[in-house]
Amino acid sequence: MIQIDTTAMTKQVHKHSDKLTKMQRRASNLTPILQHIANDLLVTIDDSFIHEESPSGKKWEALKPSTMARRKGKGRGILHLTGKLRAGFRASVLPGNRIKLTNSSGYFDPHQRGDRKRNPARPPQRAMVPFHALGGGTYKAMTTGRAGVWRKKTIARIKRYIQRGLGAQ
Repeated sequence: MIQIDTTAMTKQVHKHSDKLTKMQRRASNLTPILQHIANDLLVTIDDSFIHEESPSGKKWEALKPSTMARRKGKGRGILHLTGKLRAGFRASVLPGNRIKLTNSSGYFDPHQRGDRKRNPARPPQRAMVPFHALGGGTYKAMTTGRAGVWRKKTIARIKRYIQRGLGAQ
């Protein structure tokens, strides 16, 4: 007769089962890490204003001569005249592992998505959020420039959070 002691193996199975349960719990509620990611999103947007370029690295379209003439002597950069657009961004975490991004300025959409009302063919000239609008409320993350770095960093942070929790940031 052969006897096999499975105590050590059983402990290992339970240990891994506990880890998987914790990972499953974290994956179903990403709120803690999404709060950090929402803050990073706001920093990425602010960088667009600092560099006057889209998160994908495309320089913003220069101001029209008529706009420059109106602003003469004010010495501020593109989209910096009042600061309302830059300061108007808010990011909040919603149920269902979602982040909601809003802007209170009222003129964010034409710069980010293009002015479809006045000129349907005109593409966005001054994108500042690292997402492309696909239509119907659907967006796709930009994959080049600072946006690509932000996207890769975000994916890695979510993976680390699921695997190890917030302390692993």
